[in-house]
Amino acid sequence: NWADFNKPDVKVAVVMGTTDEQVARQLLPNAQIRALKGMGEAVLDIQSRNSSVLVTTVLTGLGALKANKSLGSMAVLQPTNNAPSFGGTRRDGDDRFGNFLQEWTLAYRADGSAKKVIFNAMEKFGLDTSQLPAAVQF
Repeated sequence: NWADFNKPDVKVAVVMGTTDEQVARQLLPNAQIRALKGMGEAVLDIQSRNSSVLVTTVLTGLGALKANKSLGSMAVLQPTNNAPSFGGTRRDGDDRFGNFLQEWTLAYRADGSAKKVIFNAMEKFGLDTSQLPAAVQF
């Protein structure tokens, strides 16, 4: 539960300038947010016990846990926060291309194609898709 970590004595590591940092600052306003330059620094912050928790995406978390078993465990805090991902393209005169991409991505996710591609990529990187909590949606 996010409320369990939203306390002044809880130190939360995040990677500076990411959506993860934005989510942590929004949902954990009473915690001490420690924005670090990169994932390596954030992981070291946890390992050195300077922070007690790292807020990141499920995919990044699974990769970090695979690479470093000493990190502990992953928990998906409730309620789940499905932060968006973004892409960019040059704007055309009438926005047809941008609108096409937006419609395509919505359909790609709705028909399960996005989940299939993500799971295939996870398996190629040796990540166990069965470790994903049921609340995680793609």
